[in-house]
This record gives sequence, C-alpha cells and structure tokens, in this order.
Amino acid sequence: MWTITVKQALVTDGSGNRVCIHGTCYEDSTTTRQFSCHCRFMYYGRNCELQRSMMESNTLWVMENAHTVFPAFSVITTFMILFVIYFACLSRRKLPEEREKDHEHKHSIRDRKLRVAIEQKKNIIRKK
Repeated sequence: MWTITVKQALVTDGSGNRVCIHGTCYEDSTTTRQFSCHCRFMYYGRNCELQRSMMESNTLWVMENAHTVFPAFSVITTFMILFVIYFACLSRRKLPEEREKDHEHKHSIRDRKLRVAIEQKKNIIRKK
C-alpha cells in the first residue's frame, strides 16, 4: 500500500522512493493522489518519468512562449533587413570624389560634361 508524505515539495511512497522522478511535487487536493508533479524541462508524464526529445521540447517551449518569441523575432528580422538594405545602398552610391577617379562611371561622365559646359559658359539647358 502507498503512504504519501509531503516534505518540502518532495513526495515519497512507502519505500521512500520519489514519486516525482524529474520534477517537484506539490499538494493538489483536486486529484485522487492529493499531489501533482511539476516536471522539469524535457520531462512529462504523471510522475515526470517520460522524456521528450530536444526537438520536441524546444518546439513546445516556442509554442508556449509564442506571444513573446514571434514579435521579438519579427523586430530583429526587420532591423536586419533594414541594416542590409542600408549598407547595400551605401556601397552602390559613390561620392563625387570617387566618381572622378572612375572614368567609366556614368555619373563621372555627366559631372565632367557639366563642369566643362559651366567653364565654357555654354547653355546647358536643352531646348526642344
């Protein structure tokens, strides 16, 4: 026969063995055993005797904490995308000094033509 004694969240049977194997026990008057087990991460079952795989445990944790995990993930992803776009635009944009060194760049050719037209005081506005 089972004798249940509750001592500082540790439940033992008549032989002195722990009933909540991988967890802590607490008094619960709504059950027939008069106690329940709160299992540690990766364990489940009536007495926390069954073990989940790491993948199952992590998936369960994400689903239980979805109200904070998904918004945080969305914010981090948004900032990462903006960061990549910002530096992609910076790397494509060259400063005028850099354009002058690159004679093949289309903006350097335009800048050179405008500078020559201004120096020669030519009309740079096209008429239709």
